[in-house]
Amino acid sequence: MLERHPTTDPRAFLLLAERHRPSLRLRFARPIDLWWSCFVLDVHDERILRFPRTLEDSKRIEPEVRLLPELEKRLSVPVPHYEHIIRDERGRIVLVSYPKRKGLTLP
Repeated sequence: MLERHPTTDPRAFLLLAERHRPSLRLRFARPIDLWWSCFVLDVHDERILRFPRTLEDSKRIEPEVRLLPELEKRLSVPVPHYEHIIRDERGRIVLVSYPKRKGLTLP
């Protein structure tokens, strides 16, 4: 169930991710404080996991889910490619995951 996350303890989010995708086997994660609408974890310096904080934040990810695959086909620059889109029982996004792109973070 999607609800406002009361904690920023990465362990709670790692457990949530593993519960939905046991194959992820997540052991180390560093929170990234750049996102206000999602709790974001950098896992093993290889993968980004984003957990929407509210129902509205979950709805904001939906256009990304549809748009990024199209941009990936048309752009000559790397675009995040979602490997996991996890939804709750009502179909709302609770987690998205993609490989981390190396390079500089844009402001």
